[in-house]
Amino acid sequence: MRNIICLILVVFAGCSTSKLIVQSLPAGATVTVMDEAGKIRSLGQTPLSVELSDVFRSGTSFSEIQIIKDDYSAETILLSKSSLPTNYEVSLNLKKNQQDLKSVDILQKNESIAQKIAQANNLMNQKRYEEAEQIVSKFVLDYPNISVGYDYMGNIQYLKKDLKRALFYYEKGLHINPDNLETKEMVSKLKSIFN
Repeated sequence: MRNIICLILVVFAGCSTSKLIVQSLPAGATVTVMDEAGKIRSLGQTPLSVELSDVFRSGTSFSEIQIIKDDYSAETILLSKSSLPTNYEVSLNLKKNQQDLKSVDILQKNESIAQKIAQANNLMNQKRYEEAEQIVSKFVLDYPNISVGYDYMGNIQYLKKDLKRALFYYEKGLHINPDNLETKEMVSKLKSIFN
């Protein structure tokens, strides 16, 4: 009879174990817990299954769970301790940080700008002014608020000895970026030629 009671207690105790199960897309997110005292502990990474005794330590009645992954918005869940054996199951689709997407977009734009300017510069060094002008003209259409495009158009016109058009483009560039000393000098130089 003693063996049966022990077996029943083991089975009953095994049934009363409660778990916190956390899954996330993408997987590999870090799961932390902050208890009522403000202590933060790592529970592991998703997919995760831990006993609730690891979540609710030292008599706490609630815990704050955070699911964190680089480049994704953190998710926070507040769990309240149940007096009954309960499994908590959490499944999340983590959202990409919008700031990171904007940063990637800015980096791609900057890379595109640098490539176009480098290509135009290379063509100008080879005295292939017509090809350089085509690239810079498209650049000015794509990025009308960036002064360097107008400065390059001015440079190309200057090298082609079309000084009136060079002055026109330099002045446009100077209008966008009035602090550009080199462009100011070119505008002054060309204006002195025409006066």
